[in-house]
Amino acid sequence: MIIYTKVFKSFRLAFILSITTTFNVAHAQSTEQATARNYYIEAEASLKMKDYDRAEVMAKRAVDALGATNARLISILMRAQWERHNYENAYAAAQQFMEYDLSSDLRVQFSPLVDKIYQYHDFSKNGEDLYGAPITVRVGGKSEPQIASNFDGSFSLALNKYGDEVREELVRVDASGAILDNITLKTRYFNWQTTGLGGDGSLTALAGKSFAKDKNLVRANAKGKTLWSKRLKDTTGGYASDKIISLPDAGVLVVGKTRNPAGYDLRRFSDRGKEMWRQTYSEVTGNGTGYVHYVGLPEGTIFQMGSTKPKAGIPTKIWIRKIDFTGKSLWTRFIGPPDRYAFPIFALSNKYGGLTVLSRSPELRLQELGPEGRIILEQVHDKLHPSRAEYRGMARLPNGGFAILKTISTRSTSNRLQLRVTTVELFNEQLRRTAQLNLPESAFYGQGISTNKDGTIAIVGSTVTASTSTAPQLTDLYLFRPR
Repeated sequence: MIIYTKVFKSFRLAFILSITTTFNVAHAQSTEQATARNYYIEAEASLKMKDYDRAEVMAKRAVDALGATNARLISILMRAQWERHNYENAYAAAQQFMEYDLSSDLRVQFSPLVDKIYQYHDFSKNGEDLYGAPITVRVGGKSEPQIASNFDGSFSLALNKYGDEVREELVRVDASGAILDNITLKTRYFNWQTTGLGGDGSLTALAGKSFAKDKNLVRANAKGKTLWSKRLKDTTGGYASDKIISLPDAGVLVVGKTRNPAGYDLRRFSDRGKEMWRQTYSEVTGNGTGYVHYVGLPEGTIFQMGSTKPKAGIPTKIWIRKIDFTGKSLWTRFIGPPDRYAFPIFALSNKYGGLTVLSRSPELRLQELGPEGRIILEQVHDKLHPSRAEYRGMARLPNGGFAILKTISTRSTSNRLQLRVTTVELFNEQLRRTAQLNLPESAFYGQGISTNKDGTIAIVGSTVTASTSTAPQLTDLYLFRPR
């Protein structure tokens, strides 16, 4: 009897322990699942609030709490990493996402994003096949850089330095990244407003006090020696000249804004400083000279391009005006569909004697125009990041295609950091995107692009040295050389 009682007690104890263990395991599992679900809910909410940093962190915590992953969590990670410009991880997440047996709603919801990620990866791979790793050249400190290619294949940079002392520097770099010249201009002016670079490495600039109507047009050679200086006395009764454009014949076009009547004051100068002609044209845009583009052709023709003045309820249109070598306006035409916010971004001369135009209306639109402004070819491209993409430059390639410099900026809502990704998109003569070059610095802000006769692509811009937007900046040059 005593033995039976002891055996019964031991069995009862084992049974109680077994039930307790099972209950504890089940309770722990349910607790982990509840924790994972809470993380998942927070991740989804953060995604809706566009707090992509927190969304990624919460999704990863949900995976850790659950001890596994699923299509929903991977979709959050994929979206958050894409928006944070972590493209390699986004591509890995997209591959993992597509391995799941997806429901129809998930497939429909995330297929466009997966397509974009795959497309980005393919274009980047094509770019790596065409060009080697970029050569990095540190060309100076805080500045407003401009860049142009020279006849010998080198690149010239004008650095409008600011900080303790405002000064202008000329830097010339060859295609391999070696600095050939680094010159501080001896002439001291109050304000170098806009710089135009010629193909011989020379610099032409407008200099003078910020709001003075009278300014000087100054030309310096590649060694920094002042060749000539011409005073531009304003006679239009409007604003002072505030923009210059380098022309194919090494001359410059000086552009000013007039007030009475409202319009544009254009003055063409030869490479020796002689004024060839001066004309005032009526205003078509109302957006100021900063939103109007000018392209000069070798025979002396100039194209002027802008958009009509925005009005309530009236869509804007992109217009183009052709001016002959004497300054006479030949015609003005409208191109592209009207939209509430249509405007040109950049333009290049093309082989037809017209323009290659990059514009928004509101899609990213590329057009080849003939010499009379007629559309020869047109392509519409979806923007990868429509609200945050800044197009910073456009340059012709030797194969007839062109390269577009784009910087995407976004501010992280959780830690207030400024994130930037700068890319160069390559297009062929049919206006189709073929490849993409990625800049290695996430803090790099592209400000100018140029190409030389060998196909080397040069990008100049600012690199933030710390994680805050107020940190000191450095001016860097990236050179992509064709394989």
